[in-house]
Amino acid sequence: MPLYEYQCTKGHHFEVQQSMNDEPFGRCQETGCRAKAQRLISRNGFSLQGSGWYSDGYGGKSKGSNGGCGSACACDAAGGAKKPETKKAAS
Repeated sequence: MPLYEYQCTKGHHFEVQQSMNDEPFGRCQETGCRAKAQRLISRNGFSLQGSGWYSDGYGGKSKGSNGGCGSACACDAAGGAKKPETKKAAS
């Protein structure tokens, strides 16, 4: 379940773990305070790091078949598009 941040009009700041389907709190949850509260938009702690799930086989391609990029990259997700080859000028 996600953790939501709230702030009331009196300045109290509190966090509540609740389902995404639950209605947001309308009042402060601090003891003795029943001021109007509003859910805040905040950063989450989710991040993808390292070689990731894509290179572990979930992307449908095996390691080494990613067009020579050296790791999973945006060109794999875009249908395997590769950099265009450059032609050497004749001397």
